[in-house]
Amino acid sequence: MEISISSLIAQVINFGIMFFIFSKFAARPLSTQIEARRKLIEKIKKADELYKQKIDEAEAKAQDTITEAMRQKEKIIIEWESLALKQQIEIVNDANHKAKKIVVEAQNTATILEQELEKNFIESVKNTSKTVIKKLLQKDIALQNNYLEEIVQQSIK
Repeated sequence: MEISISSLIAQVINFGIMFFIFSKFAARPLSTQIEARRKLIEKIKKADELYKQKIDEAEAKAQDTITEAMRQKEKIIIEWESLALKQQIEIVNDANHKAKKIVVEAQNTATILEQELEKNFIESVKNTSKTVIKKLLQKDIALQNNYLEEIVQQSIK
């Protein structure tokens, strides 16, 4: 294979023309587009980093909000438990007061009933005794009264 000088010169001239045309018409727009894409990629990377940072900040803020909400929840629960305990104590105290009042009323009623029963018993004993004495001692009234008084005194004791 032989290399011809004329062919080599033609190839160099062709290469030079192609290089000139490429550098004049294609290199600048191509390099401008490459640079624009490079800047766009950098902006996208920066935006991605910024978005990641914002997401991290938002997650941290959300976690802080959740933590604060949990604290508030615990505080509210403690307050409600305290209030419930106070109400429970008030209800128990009120129930004890009412129970004491009912017991006192029952004791008063029992005392009144006891007194009435005693009175009725005494009257019943007197009436029964009078009837028995009248039948036994129909003629002597003074003896009847003495006997009745003694029976009443003994039944009271």
